[in-house]
Amino acid sequence: MLSSPMAVSPRGTKITFLARFWRGLVCASLLFAVLCSVTAAAEDARFFRIGTAATAGSFFEIGGIIASAISSPPGTPPCGHGGSCGVPGLLAVAQTTQGSLENLRLINNGQIDSGFAQADLAGWAYAGSNIFPDAGPMLKLRAIASLFPESLHLVVLADSPIHSVADLAGKKVALGEPGSGTIANTRVLLAGMNFGDSDLVRAYLPPAEAVEALKTGKIDAFFQVGVVPIPAISELAMTTPIRRGF
Repeated sequence: MLSSPMAVSPRGTKITFLARFWRGLVCASLLFAVLCSVTAAAEDARFFRIGTAATAGSFFEIGGIIASAISSPPGTPPCGHGGSCGVPGLLAVAQTTQGSLENLRLINNGQIDSGFAQADLAGWAYAGSNIFPDAGPMLKLRAIASLFPESLHLVVLADSPIHSVADLAGKKVALGEPGSGTIANTRVLLAGMNFGDSDLVRAYLPPAEAVEALKTGKIDAFFQVGVVPIPAISELAMTTPIRRGF
């Protein structure tokens, strides 16, 4: 989770889980933050925004749980008497964003108080390496906690001819939403598989739109980083036969 010393009004909703990496490659998921004090007097409300991702992903759901756990709005009964046991005076909200990449930038710039990010991306952002050289090191980031492992899922219809990443050649594939951790990890994977820009047709869609595009045949496959169960994939599987993971 990321945080900054700003006190801002809430916008958004819940958070979700980070997930295991492609083919079970486990990577730690971190909650990053810029150090700040979030303690407030009970009579003075303070807003604390947590950057998550799209509503159909895992970060969104978990963010809402965390926001509820740490909130204790002014005027509510005390802990142990029917009220919240969170930080007195704190109103935490889980804000929808494009995902890890946007969360890292927003936190480092002080535009939100905290947020979720994948461990590999957070490490690159802090060092200003890999996909972050142009932005320079994001030295205001701090880690709060490592939460859970995550996976990079490749989703196709059950009768799809795609049975491996190599089979994506010539196909139309949703790589994730711009600003998301999914798109960052997908690009690293495809580069490692020697896919060039013209080797497949690339689409950039949030999870819910990728699901609809797969169902209607507008794309052949989509990637999504998350921890099982990922809401978008679970909902798709309830109505449409799919294959997930190779």
